[in-house]
Amino acid sequence: MLGLESLEPVQLAMIGGVAVLASLVGAMSGFGAGLIIIAFLAPIVGSRAVVPIVSAAMILGLSSRVIVYRRELPMWAAWRVLLPALPGAVVGATIFAALPPEAVDWLLGIVLCSGVVLRRVLHARGIVLTPRGLTIFGIFYGVLTGTMPGMGPVLITALLWAGVRGGGLVGADAVISTALATVKTATFAWHGLMNTELFMAAMLLGLCMLPGAWVARFIVNRLGIRLHTILMEIVLIACGLWFFIRAIRSIL
Repeated sequence: MLGLESLEPVQLAMIGGVAVLASLVGAMSGFGAGLIIIAFLAPIVGSRAVVPIVSAAMILGLSSRVIVYRRELPMWAAWRVLLPALPGAVVGATIFAALPPEAVDWLLGIVLCSGVVLRRVLHARGIVLTPRGLTIFGIFYGVLTGTMPGMGPVLITALLWAGVRGGGLVGADAVISTALATVKTATFAWHGLMNTELFMAAMLLGLCMLPGAWVARFIVNRLGIRLHTILMEIVLIACGLWFFIRAIRSIL
């Protein structure tokens, strides 16, 4: 494992480039940025250090999405999820600590794929996720996101089901995820997992992620609400299938 201080300028530039690409993907879909950076950075700094780095970096990266999509931001949806999600995140580790990884993969695959199908069936019948339902979802989402990374697709599924679309979808996700990333980063610092070097690396990554939100908004606005929703559902199904593949591989 390499330390950040041992990286060459070319390697640092590559990491910055990955951060820009990740922010573009995340700002269009509402999720994925953190996972892309984790996958690229983990072999360099190690799995123990990469999670605090990405959590802190996402505060800057996600904040830019909040600014970009502020005019379309449905705060009613963001607050409905965020307030119950914060205490739910504390409970998460206790509930899921005993679950084997393959069980979590099966669970996520089922949630993502069935969530898209269920949303379409209920939408066809004129049924949407009510504000009260979104609040109940927030409790469970807090548990999930407090336990493992990569829970963005689950949040996007619920927001789509509640009728949030387009830039408002990305903006609501950004508000919720920024607050949760801040809580996680503060927790890492409290337990001594965030030193000055890691914090500076996180801020550099976060700065590299800032332009992605503005470029992504340009693309999202030209896709149209219907096409953007369809693309998000395709990505959600793909993520769900990926979790199923991981689960199947673990038992072969």
